[in-house]
Amino acid sequence: MRRSRVKDTRRQKTECGPRPLLRTHKDPPYSAPLAWRERKHRHPAHAVIERAQNWLIAQQSEDGAWRIPGHTHGVAIERMANPEIGLTGYVAWTLAESGFKGKALDKALAYLEAHLDEATENSYALALAANAFAAAQPEGKTTKLILQTLDGMKTPNEHGVAWTTEGQTLCYSRGNSASVEITALVAYAMQQAGAFTPTVNQALSYLVATRGASGAWGSTQATILA
Repeated sequence: MRRSRVKDTRRQKTECGPRPLLRTHKDPPYSAPLAWRERKHRHPAHAVIERAQNWLIAQQSEDGAWRIPGHTHGVAIERMANPEIGLTGYVAWTLAESGFKGKALDKALAYLEAHLDEATENSYALALAANAFAAAQPEGKTTKLILQTLDGMKTPNEHGVAWTTEGQTLCYSRGNSASVEITALVAYAMQQAGAFTPTVNQALSYLVATRGASGAWGSTQATILA
């Protein structure tokens, strides 16, 4: 009698609430990706992400680029080399990484592809563009082209390899902090595309070796990316 009540209680929870921790042969196979998709659709954060995507798309120019937004990081962007490529790459990467697929992202990637020749010596702008393409088209021709260009721009050092810039990043980083940001960005894009594994390993060696005693990398953004 007691056993029957236990079974009834368990069945009711299965039908009306979350899947129980104890599984039986009647339960369908568990799929982590499927469970994540179901959870994402129910979670309030999904609506927040969608609103953020829509807001970003509303700021996009007709040609597919994002330009100076002005008050918070506007000054930093103005001081960057190739600011439109860097900012467009950054926003396009955000959209692609958040799962967005649509005309706005296609226009952004087309703009970047058409203007990459303007940033052939700008490792930071190229690194941001590389992440946009790696997130949206990890096996794409343009993705491989940008990563190949970046691979040729690496600078060997006693710890591995790194990328540098004479300017500053979106978050005001310069010098070593900027180098950490760019190196982390390039390594992440290469890893996402499944390419240039030896270079990725050398970049990671550099990042590990340059971490401070406190566990950080000079600036907040550098630490986040590394």
